[in-house]
Amino acid sequence: MDYEQADLELLEEQESGLCFPKFHSADALALGNELVHIACDYDREIGVRIVRESDEMVIFQYIMDGKDSRNIQYMESKRAAAKRCGHNSFWAYVDHELHGNWQEMFDDVPAYLPCAGAYPIKVSGEWIATLMVSGLHNGQDHELMIRALSNYLKTDVPVFRKTIV
Repeated sequence: MDYEQADLELLEEQESGLCFPKFHSADALALGNELVHIACDYDREIGVRIVRESDEMVIFQYIMDGKDSRNIQYMESKRAAAKRCGHNSFWAYVDHELHGNWQEMFDDVPAYLPCAGAYPIKVSGEWIATLMVSGLHNGQDHELMIRALSNYLKTDVPVFRKTIV
């Protein structure tokens, strides 16, 4: 896939447009349920996890029947990549493809998994929690998260149309 600088900027625009006014455990439950509901539109099963960053507590988790503990490890590796780059984990992948950044994460899989599937939940610019999805392919984990976040926050952000090959 040929990425452009505009793709990184679009991913950043999504992040800035999907900020929360507040985020508590009840919000995690509602967002997680929204995500699981939308996941029915896809042809694969998923795992979903939301972690509160202040104490690394899992405040929402749902694993569809066909998924197992490997998906939890994948989600946590995506989260590690997102936290390392300061953006969603798909951003790290695109930045690597464009500029060669984050090679150390690509060299340290499975500790890091810089690909679609981990997304920062921010309140007033502060990273409060991380939303993670595992199970879809070709960047659809990111797409699913954006759809759920947009629905939950009742806001529209630009759609990222390129995929991971």
